[in-house]
Amino acid sequence: MINKTINNINCASIEEVTTVMDNMTTSLTTSTTPDPIKQLTIDVCKAETESQKLLSVVFGLRSPIAAIFPLIIVLFAGGWSDKKGIRKPLVLFPILGELIGSLILLLSSIFMNEIPMEVPAFSERVFPSLFGGQTLMLMGIYSYLTGVTTEENRTFRFGCFTVFFTLIPISSIPWSGFLFNALGYTKLFALCVLIYVLGILYIIFVLQEVKVVPAAVVEVKEKSTQEGIENPAFDADGNQVKLSNEANKDAVEEATGEVLKKGFFREFFDPTLAMALVEVVFKKLLGISDPMIGIISTIFTLISKPIYAFATTTLMFYTGTTVDLFLSTKAVAIKSIISKIIPSTELGRMFSVLGIIESVDTFIFPSIYSFVYLKTVEIFLGAIYFLSEFFFVLTLLMFIAIYLILRDNEKKNGDEEMMERYKKNPDLFEVTNL
Repeated sequence: MINKTINNINCASIEEVTTVMDNMTTSLTTSTTPDPIKQLTIDVCKAETESQKLLSVVFGLRSPIAAIFPLIIVLFAGGWSDKKGIRKPLVLFPILGELIGSLILLLSSIFMNEIPMEVPAFSERVFPSLFGGQTLMLMGIYSYLTGVTTEENRTFRFGCFTVFFTLIPISSIPWSGFLFNALGYTKLFALCVLIYVLGILYIIFVLQEVKVVPAAVVEVKEKSTQEGIENPAFDADGNQVKLSNEANKDAVEEATGEVLKKGFFREFFDPTLAMALVEVVFKKLLGISDPMIGIISTIFTLISKPIYAFATTTLMFYTGTTVDLFLSTKAVAIKSIISKIIPSTELGRMFSVLGIIESVDTFIFPSIYSFVYLKTVEIFLGAIYFLSEFFFVLTLLMFIAIYLILRDNEKKNGDEEMMERYKKNPDLFEVTNL
C-alpha cells in the first residue's frame, strides 16, 4: 500500500486535461516528463480519484439499505421482547450481524483478487443492519440495564454506559493503525471475528437473562397502584411518546445538524467529566432528580449557543464547548425518566420508539440545518446555532413540565401512603403518641 503522506504525494498539484471520447467524458492526467517518480504520483492520484468515485456510488446505494432495515426490525423487536419477557436476543442479534460482516471481510482479504470490492463494501454495513444494527443493540442494552438495576442507580448505570460507549471507539483509534501494520488485513479481521465470537459466547452462557413477566400474562393491577403514572402527560401509548420525541430530537440534533466537530476535546472531555459531575455531585451528594438534571443541562446548552454563533477564535469555540459540558446528560436523563415511569412489561416497546425516533432524526435534521445554513451563510454564519436555541427552549419547557408533574405525583403518592398507614394503625397518629 502506498502512503501519500510518507511519499510526499500531492494530488492537488497534478494537471488534469479533460477530453471527450466516444460520447463519454474522461479525465486524463498527463505528464510532460519521463520522471518515474512523477509518473508514480500521477498513477496514485488517478487511482485515488477512481476509487473515490466508486466508493461514492457504493456508499450512496448501501446507506438507504443500511438505514431502513434497523427501523423495521426495531419497530417489532420491542413488542416481541415485552411479550416474551426476554432481553438478551436484542443484544445478541446485532453482534451476530457484525460477526457475519467481519467474516465476509475476512474472506475478501484472503481472496482479494477474486472478490470485487463491492462485495465487502456492501456486506460490512448491510448484514449488520439486517440484524438490527446499533439501533437494536442500544435498545437492548438500555432495556437490559433497566431490568437489572434499581431505580436509584439507573441514571448512574446509563451514564457509565454512555461514557464507555463514547470512549471505547476513541481509545481504539490509536491501536487500529498499530494493529494494522503489525497484523495486516487478514489477521486483523480474524482478530475481530474472534472478539465477536467471544462476545456471543459470553452473552449466551454467562450473561443472565432479565426476569421480566411477559406482557401477555401480566395481571391487571389495582387502580391505586397505577395512579403514579396515570397523568396524561406520561401515558405510555400517547403523550409520553410525544414528549420523548421532542426530547430525543433535540438531544441528538447537535450530532446530526450542527456539523462542527471539536475533536478529542469534545468527544473525550465532555462526556467523561459531565457524567462524573452528574453522578457523583448531582445524584449522590445533592440528590437532584433526573428532570432537574435535564433542566440544568439544557440551560447550559442555551448559554453555549450564542457563544458558538459569535465565536471568531478557537478559544471562543472551546469556551462554548466547556459551557455546553452537560450536553450528553440530557439523553441519559430522558432514558432514566422513561425507565422509571414505564412498566417493565412495556420498556421494550418504549425503547423501540426511542430508537426509531433517533434514527428518523438523522434523516430530518441534516436537511433542515443544511437548508438554513445555505440561506444564511452569506448573511450570518452563526444562524444555525440560534435555530438550535429555539429547539432547546422547547426542550427546557418540556423538562420543566416533567419536573412539575413528577413532583405532584410524588406528593400525591406520599399522601396516599400516609393514609394507608393511618387506616392500618390509627394509634400511630394520635397526638399523645407523637
